[in-house]
Amino acid sequence: MAYWVRYTCFALLFFLLGQQSFATPALNQVINFIQSHKGFSLNFLETNYDAYNQQTLKAAGSLDYYQGLLRFEYSEPEKQTIVVGEKKIWVYDPVLNNVTIENVDKIKALDSLLFFRKTEALNQVFKEEKVKVPLLTPKPNEGLLNLVPKKKEGLVKQVQIAYDKKIYSIEQIVIVDNQENIRMFQFSNFTSKSNFSAKDFVFILPKNVETIENE
Repeated sequence: MAYWVRYTCFALLFFLLGQQSFATPALNQVINFIQSHKGFSLNFLETNYDAYNQQTLKAAGSLDYYQGLLRFEYSEPEKQTIVVGEKKIWVYDPVLNNVTIENVDKIKALDSLLFFRKTEALNQVFKEEKVKVPLLTPKPNEGLLNLVPKKKEGLVKQVQIAYDKKIYSIEQIVIVDNQENIRMFQFSNFTSKSNFSAKDFVFILPKNVETIENE
């Protein structure tokens, strides 16, 4: 399902980068930037390339983050809300007027997400390699990191991150999976949020909405 793909991408960015273990100074600075904010909001532009169908799709929206909890609000091409709470994941489709509810622990069934909610060190999962083929076009003020998984059997094949060389905020990220599908995110309007709590990441069901619960 599409929301698993989106969750995978953001989980890779925020769950893993929340663990400081790389020896690389630039990546440690990126990690420090994220850890210095208890919560934050940002906007994103998403570009997905489907290698099998040779199609490119674009989407846009906003993201709220608080200590591993996430809320996606997609505005384009159609509205959709995805909330990753402490125990549940809610996917609200206002067009179909339904909410799909999953247990957060269900992500353990996906090998590519197995380590996202564990305390494994980041360097046990990924290693940094020199950039051979840039997948992003960094601006003059941006540096580029290239990460590859140590184990080849997972979903993710390669990750590149463009970061601001002055403050080490993440500006762009591209993720390539083992089927050569490419997902790129460009971030803007980063705003630190100190007033978020776990209660903000519980989805309130609209009236008369259909619920689909997957145990």
